[in-house]
Amino acid sequence: MKVLLATDGSVHAAHAERVAASVAWPPGTAIDALAVTDIFAVDRDIPLAAVTALRREIDRQTDDHLASVRVALAGAGRKVGSRRGSGRPGEVIVEEAAAFGADLIVMGSRGRGFLPSTLLGSVAAEVVDHAACPVLIARTDGVHGLVLADDGSATARSAADVVTGWGAFGSLPHHVVSVTDLAVLTATVDPVGMGPFMDQRIVDSLGAQSRRIATEGADRLVAKGIRATAHATQGFVTPTLVEVAARNEADLIVVGSRGNTGLKRAVLGSVARGVLFSAPCSVLVVKAKE
Repeated sequence: MKVLLATDGSVHAAHAERVAASVAWPPGTAIDALAVTDIFAVDRDIPLAAVTALRREIDRQTDDHLASVRVALAGAGRKVGSRRGSGRPGEVIVEEAAAFGADLIVMGSRGRGFLPSTLLGSVAAEVVDHAACPVLIARTDGVHGLVLADDGSATARSAADVVTGWGAFGSLPHHVVSVTDLAVLTATVDPVGMGPFMDQRIVDSLGAQSRRIATEGADRLVAKGIRATAHATQGFVTPTLVEVAARNEADLIVVGSRGNTGLKRAVLGSVARGVLFSAPCSVLVVKAKE
């Protein structure tokens, strides 16, 4: 397995570093830590010598940080390396992941930029949108339990298969969550906005479907020797997934999403994007190829 850890020395990147160091990656895993020096404009009035000295100092600090990260990542059966890149961070991370043949990118939710009120920074959002491999946005210092969002689709099953196939989280409790979506339910039972009328047969049918999806998903994991629990519930999908994760002390939500659509920008499904922007815990997005 190949894991690319993107770090910039920020407090948010520290979460990603600790997650990458703590996960029980399978033997033979290669982890490369990547630091990207952003291109910055240079005032023409600044002497060239001062600019050169500044760039040299940035490179020195970057190398020192990468050296400390390599030490933290070291472990039996792992091959740990590092690399430096230069350019737009999101673009460079995606390019380096492709060049490395990464199976997973691990990074923090935000970098050193401004607008700290937003839960997902522009670089993280760009990487999730464009990366060909799964991306883990770390907001905690480890992974002790997983929520697997399952809507019965091939995309959701593929995401579960990818994550369990790594073997890195096999010893952790998995919570398979299927949500009867209130948004869809409302549109189904009240399509023209005539009031609170609700056909109980529809509600019961959708609830039974959610229970079947969650049970079958958990059973597939149990057959692989993984501790798994089925959760079928009703609500709006994104907050419900977050609530189930919090209630079960799961610090990673795994969501499948649509993959490349032929456009340059990969389009994420609304649930994946909603969880990315609202979950206080870590989020792993696995895009299915179309």
